Amino acid sequence: QPGTDRCPFKASLGGGVWVAAGACIDPIETAADTLSALAWRVCSRERGTEYADPSIIRHLHDLAGLESHSADANKFRALILKAAEADAGRGSTKNPVGLQKRLQMMLDILRRDPLWAREYEKYVADVSLAAVDERIKFAEALEAAWRLIAGL
Repeated sequence: QPGTDRCPFKASLGGGVWVAAGACIDPIETAADTLSALAWRVCSRERGTEYADPSIIRHLHDLAGLESHSADANKFRALILKAAEADAGRGSTKNPVGLQKRLQMMLDILRRDPLWAREYEKYVADVSLAAVDERIKFAEALEAAWRLIAGL
């Protein structure tokens, strides 16, 4: 169970190395919080300002890793609605009201602006311990986010 010392959640470090099962939080809750955070941050980001943090793309990478652990669609839906409600009003006035509109705007921005893909690939190259051929590519991560959103 999440929050206990018998949590089944494991993460690959690449090259056949896995982080041992241990105490963790609920991966479905983490995925919901991460998706909501990514959405309002992507929709709010204004490059060239002091708040234009390129590291927010880490959330897309995290979502791709959490996708397979978020199979309980009803629980994920309830948690993303809760996270989005808590995040309402965060970011800039460019953020659309309503979760579905915000998620669609996020996907549109990520697909249209090639700088997001470059920032993603740089982030993964800088922090991933996986072999290059085992790393989650930007297109794969974007598709994972789309699948999570489509299930809502």
